[in-house]
Amino acid sequence: MISRTPVSLIHRLLICLVVLWAGSIGADEKGGRDSGQPLKIGVLAFRGDQQTEKNWGPTIDYLSLAVPGVNFTLEPLTLEQMEQAVQTDQVSFIITNPGNYVDLEYRYGVSRIATLQRFPDQSPSERTYSTILVRADREDLRELSDLKHQSVMAVSANAFGGFQLAWGEMQRHGLDPFADLSELVFSGFPLDNIVTSVQSGLVDAGIVRGCLLEKMDRAGLINMADFRVLNEGMDSSGQCRVSTPGYPDWPLAKLANTSDRLAKRLTMTLLAMPRNHRAAIAGEYSGWTIPVEYQAVHDLFRELQVGPYEWMRQPTVNLLWSRYWQWFLIAFMGVAWWLWHVYRVEQLVRVRTTQLTEANTRLQTEMNERQQAEQKLLSQQNELAHVVRVSTAGELASGLAHELNQPLSAISSYAQGCIWRLESGRITQDELREIIQRMVSEAERAGAIIQRLRGFLRKEHALCRPTDINGAVRDAMELFNAEANKRGISLSRDLQEDLPPVCSETIQLQQVIINLLRNAADALKGLPAERLRIELSTRHDPDEGMVHIDVRDFGPGIDPDSKPHLFEPFFTTTSDGMGLGLSLSQSIVESHGGTIRVIDDVHPGACFSILLPVHKEACDAE
Repeated sequence: MISRTPVSLIHRLLICLVVLWAGSIGADEKGGRDSGQPLKIGVLAFRGDQQTEKNWGPTIDYLSLAVPGVNFTLEPLTLEQMEQAVQTDQVSFIITNPGNYVDLEYRYGVSRIATLQRFPDQSPSERTYSTILVRADREDLRELSDLKHQSVMAVSANAFGGFQLAWGEMQRHGLDPFADLSELVFSGFPLDNIVTSVQSGLVDAGIVRGCLLEKMDRAGLINMADFRVLNEGMDSSGQCRVSTPGYPDWPLAKLANTSDRLAKRLTMTLLAMPRNHRAAIAGEYSGWTIPVEYQAVHDLFRELQVGPYEWMRQPTVNLLWSRYWQWFLIAFMGVAWWLWHVYRVEQLVRVRTTQLTEANTRLQTEMNERQQAEQKLLSQQNELAHVVRVSTAGELASGLAHELNQPLSAISSYAQGCIWRLESGRITQDELREIIQRMVSEAERAGAIIQRLRGFLRKEHALCRPTDINGAVRDAMELFNAEANKRGISLSRDLQEDLPPVCSETIQLQQVIINLLRNAADALKGLPAERLRIELSTRHDPDEGMVHIDVRDFGPGIDPDSKPHLFEPFFTTTSDGMGLGLSLSQSIVESHGGTIRVIDDVHPGACFSILLPVHKEACDAE
């Protein structure tokens, strides 16, 4: 019964059926080759002719026996010989690596009819690998990037497992084998020479087909422990150390001129081969299967721009047109549309330019009118500030007169005393000199008072100059001191030393300080003597880049209802005020790039703070 028949017997029966079927086809086939005429099968001899004969000879013998009327012969070939044999029809079939097949398919129209299957339970879609090996004692070579400026040996620039797979992996790691290595040596077949060259130290690293190291180790040719695999991983069988992803296994392909019926007979014969046949054992595979997809090889070649995609390196016009004429047509239509669009846009630009020119002319006119209005407003503001200064000086006149009376009275007294003593003859020359010096000092004192008043009343254009804030505060206090003495108000100051200069007009800054002092003095009317005092302080805040001038009184404070309106023109809290002091003060401070504000957390009394920016560069420019 069939259930008791050995597996080998079933295979033999299957082979007999295939042989009888192939024989009937051969008897009916006309126009074929003569009986006994040898048909060559070219095999890529990556380990040399002798090893190729050992591995593939039994497979060729199996085909010669299994396909009646056809005598197959083995033709070991290098990559260059393989292309020449296909080009000149010296062979009828080829067994080669996937990369060489894809290139020959593109150039000469060969077509795969079967794919080698290495292991019975594994897909042949991932069975071709590359191994990048170095000596195990090379501690400086651990990663693919370590190969930079090192020497590397490979089979050929066209070798798939012997170079191109490793080339793609190096390129993905940012390493160009043609530019970044100190030397790239192509040794040709057999691959065993590359392993021995690395072992002897002739080169730093080598690129071989995946699983070659394991085969040479099993044959006793090398010791695996002497080598290290870079970018190490395992193949799909888990038996070989490799450096790249897996690609489809080797195909069996027929040439364009080879008979399709003969190719079918050959394919059916190989598909029927038992797993344990001596040809499969010698070739180290388990059999053959239907052709698998080779898109992964195309993707790699497109990435490397080799084989069918070598044109991408130096594309010709005719080639580009034949491949991409649709895109060229789309591009032409796009350019035509763009030209029409440019013409239309230019027309619109002309119209818009005319409109913008007219609008710009109107805008320029409006800007000139606005600048003139601003200049007029500024001039009026300066005039108003001058009027307020004159008014302020008038109010300070009585105090200033008292200040002037003191030095003048002293001068008069010194002069009368000097005349009396001269007439009586009771004065020495030294005493006379001392009296005259005192008279000079009092005269200078009166002159200084008059000079400060004249400077305060002087009408001039505002000019930004480096200003010593502490000096301006002292001068303002000197001007206001007579008024303060008249009212019994004590003035005190706390000035920070080494303040940076600010850009300001000194007279206008003094006017702001005096305005604040007068307002503070008005707020102190009717209060006890212990609260009749005003404090001035200065400080520098480096974080803000501002200099602060604080004027504080100890009066009743500011009415909350009045606080929002303090800086409005003509708003006043006194019956005899004009309501222009704080408004003008705010305008002057803001024209200097600063601000003036009320500090709310002061009790008792009120505090106004002037903030002026430090503009050292602007001061230098002035």
